[in-house]
Amino acid sequence: MQQVIVKTVATVICFAAAARFAGELRPISRTAPPPAASPVASPPAAAAPAPTLAALTTPPRSGLDTYYIPANSFGQYTADVLVEGQPLRMLVDTGATWMALRNEDAAAIGVFPLPGDYKVQIHTANGTARAAAVKLRQVQIGSIELFDVDALVGEAGAMNVSLLGMTFLSRLSNVEIASGALILRR
Repeated sequence: MQQVIVKTVATVICFAAAARFAGELRPISRTAPPPAASPVASPPAAAAPAPTLAALTTPPRSGLDTYYIPANSFGQYTADVLVEGQPLRMLVDTGATWMALRNEDAAAIGVFPLPGDYKVQIHTANGTARAAAVKLRQVQIGSIELFDVDALVGEAGAMNVSLLGMTFLSRLSNVEIASGALILRR
C-alpha cells in the first residue's frame, strides 16, 4: 500500500510540473522565407497570426472509443462518468489501484454495502479508512463502456472525491498524456 501512496504522490508531482510547464509555453512564430525577386512589385502579404497557446494545447474532440480529458488548473484530470447509468464527477487517477467511490456517490447509484463488507484498508487524503469491495455492472466515460468493473466503496466521510482508477483504466488499450490532455482509448 505504501507503493500506491508513493505512486500517487509521484503522479501528482508530475501533473503539477506538466501544468507549470504548459503555463510557461509561448506560441512559436514562424516566418516564411523571403519571396523570390520578381519583375513586378506586389504589395506585401499580411503575416499569418502566430498560433495561440490554446491552439497548440487544445486536444481534438473525443470520438468513438477515444476520450480526451483536458487537465484542470491543478493539472488533474476530472470527468463525468456514468456508473450504473448515473453521472458521477470523478478524478481520473492512474496511481489508484482501484476504482473507488465515495460512500455518498455509491448510495446515489444504488450501491449500499453492509457494515460487515468494509474489510479493505485504504489510505486516503483524510488518513486510513475501510472500504467494501463491489462489482459495478456498467461504467462509461464518453463512448467507452466497460462491464463488471471491480471497485471499492469508502466508508462514509472517508473520501473527498470518487476515483476512476486502474481497475477501469487497465482494461483500456491505451492511456496517455499528450497536448495537455489525458487520452483514453478502448
